[in-house]
Amino acid sequence: ITEVLNEDRQKMVFRLSNKQIWLQSSPRSLPINIGDEVTIKSGMIGGFIMRSSSGTSTRVQLID
Repeated sequence: ITEVLNEDRQKMVFRLSNKQIWLQSSPRSLPINIGDEVTIKSGMIGGFIMRSSSGTSTRVQLID
């Protein structure tokens, strides 16, 4: 994670080191910070799941 932003004060936006920008699909506060390593995988019923190395996960969608 190279940047963490909030959009509408509800959903978090994450910029990765590969320049991709991901939007959190469902609003909730997460302990994900700049410098954290994450992986993004396809979810079981579509969409994507982002998981941090500490085990925190959330649904995300690619926006750029």
